[in-house]
Amino acid sequence: MTRERNELRDHLISITEEPIDNRTRSYRKPNPLFEKLKRKHERVMSDLQRLEDEKNEVTEKFNELAKESFFYYNLQYQLAKEKNQMEDKVDLLKQENKKLMQYWVLLQKHLEDLHLAFQDQEEENRDLQTQEHQEQQSLEESLQSPVKQKELVNQEKNLAVNLQHHVTVSQMRSESLQHEPEQSSAQDESLPPTELLQQEH
Repeated sequence: MTRERNELRDHLISITEEPIDNRTRSYRKPNPLFEKLKRKHERVMSDLQRLEDEKNEVTEKFNELAKESFFYYNLQYQLAKEKNQMEDKVDLLKQENKKLMQYWVLLQKHLEDLHLAFQDQEEENRDLQTQEHQEQQSLEESLQSPVKQKELVNQEKNLAVNLQHHVTVSQMRSESLQHEPEQSSAQDESLPPTELLQQEH
């Protein structure tokens, strides 16, 4: 196409540089080669115009694709950046989760130890309550025994006092009976049998 275009240009220059008579003469007598070259030139020019239009269209599409590619490149860069941030956050969360799991294991172990200590403390409290109850019972028994002994001593004292009183009364009666045997016998004879029985009683 370039070669043909150069040939047509040379031919056009040769035509334009010819004298007017020759040009008119050439116009009067059309040259078949010239007509052929002219038609070819027109086809070449139309092809050039079509190629120029296609070039412009392709350039526009290329620019659009370049813009779209740049947009997707920025989007990919942003997504990669967010992905890295999310991976960092996931790593931090994994570390925190690991620490929390360790803390949970320690807390569970501590709770088990506290539960065992609480059971031991309950057993000790039950033992202490049992021991205190036994000590309280023994103390109550020990406190009750002196009271009972005191009551028995008081009862014995009362019995001894009563016996002493009865003995004293009996002695006084025996003495009074010895000093007044005759009066009693005279009174006994004068008293009826029921009163005698009461006195003897």
